[in-house]
Amino acid sequence: MKKRLEYIDAIRGLAILLMVMGHAIAWSYEDWNVICIFNQSQPSNIMAGGFVWQIIYSFHMALFFMVSGYLSGNSTVTKDNIMNVLKNKSQRLLLPYLVTGCLLHTFYHYWEGYWFLLSLYEMSLLWMLINPILNRINTNKVFIIDLIFLFVIYVLLRMLTLTLPTMSIGNANFGTFIKYYLPFSLGILMKRHSFIEVFVKKQRCFTICLFLYILLFSTRYMTNYPIIYTIVEKVDFFLSLLALLACSMMFHLFMNGINKKLESFFAYLGRLSMPIYILHNKFVLQFAFVGSFILQQKIWTSITLQIVNSLVLSTIAIVICVFVYKFISHSRLARLLLFGEK
Repeated sequence: MKKRLEYIDAIRGLAILLMVMGHAIAWSYEDWNVICIFNQSQPSNIMAGGFVWQIIYSFHMALFFMVSGYLSGNSTVTKDNIMNVLKNKSQRLLLPYLVTGCLLHTFYHYWEGYWFLLSLYEMSLLWMLINPILNRINTNKVFIIDLIFLFVIYVLLRMLTLTLPTMSIGNANFGTFIKYYLPFSLGILMKRHSFIEVFVKKQRCFTICLFLYILLFSTRYMTNYPIIYTIVEKVDFFLSLLALLACSMMFHLFMNGINKKLESFFAYLGRLSMPIYILHNKFVLQFAFVGSFILQQKIWTSITLQIVNSLVLSTIAIVICVFVYKFISHSRLARLLLFGEK
């Protein structure tokens, strides 16, 4: 049991590191929207400048949701424990979202900086609603029933977004979590049905996922055939293909075991993922001249520099976050309000 929790923490640690790296890459450019938000009309140096960011953002947040689904897969929500579950989720996710949102609005006049907390909270509420229904209609945990049930819920959610395209109040978007429902569901299915976990651990699964990921991801750079990318992009929007493939590969790597020291390092980051998420924005150093230099390089040099630069800046930011968190943690009230910790 301890080993399982260790590798789950390690996956979460990888996800938080990738998130900080993604921000470090974007904030190295004067206008990250021009470079990181992909379109096929971009010059080759701009495409190269956003390459690593594109890979990271294809799956890193989905990885958090898949972990959450995996941890929720065998849970049972009943009328006896629902209030305790709601209380714990509200303390852990909603309270920090509201507190950080108020702080952002007070000092910077916007709210949506910590959207992930709201989205994960909404996903938790959704699971609290559908979990009793699923457990009742599928007492024997038949895979096909789970699959159909979860997919029907997804279709209903997508229909809701089409009917109510602006599911937001001010800058708080209430529909963002839907795009991560499929990775969350894959985590649930993996936990509830061991044959999926067994398959994900096989080398064959990793090979298939890697091949398909490269194939689908590379369509955006087939500028002579834009229709292919247009189709893949629309399909990926609804089915989260890139996220599902990449998340499966990450689970494969960590379930099969990586270097012990490296796993312990990622697990440590995973256990501190909340404070790193909350605090890192203020400690990622921004050097616009670095971004300008990267954009002047050849493709592979540009990609290498993105990785090295973002790793260095992320390491600095994370170390500072840990020190600040340790300092803040001396106040139980601050720890509760900012990080949802008792």
